[in-house]
Amino acid sequence: AAGDVAGALERALAGKSETQLQDAFLAYMLRPTQETVAEFMKRSWIARIAELSGPLIGLQLFGDKASHRPDAAPSVKAAAEAVRRWAGARPQGEAEPCTVYVASDTDDALKALRPLLSGKKEGRCTFEVAGLMEYWAHHHRADGWPGRLTNVE
Repeated sequence: AAGDVAGALERALAGKSETQLQDAFLAYMLRPTQETVAEFMKRSWIARIAELSGPLIGLQLFGDKASHRPDAAPSVKAAAEAVRRWAGARPQGEAEPCTVYVASDTDDALKALRPLLSGKKEGRCTFEVAGLMEYWAHHHRADGWPGRLTNVE
């Protein structure tokens, strides 16, 4: 019986595009409402996800709302230096844009990282710093955020 189910599933998925498979996954696993899908689309557009090319580097930078030891978190300057070292160590090749996406519990991290990396070159990379902030970021109290991260290891 399990083989019959697997075979039926395989036949149903055959020929589906990646977009159709993603939509099916979202519909089954997450069951998003139309409002949720619209919110994803808005945030994707604001973060310019569709425009990205080249490597995408994600940085989680803790700000003043993190309740763990703030002295243990890397500084924005240290994070920028680590990204530059990574880019400089990559094999040589054609120049390409490298997008650094910042996630943080404060808008300050994104604002501080931009002058350190945006438009700068290292190795093959020309950096662009992206991320969500102000109304669109989840770390603001207006969105129901309590103002502090808890249980962060």
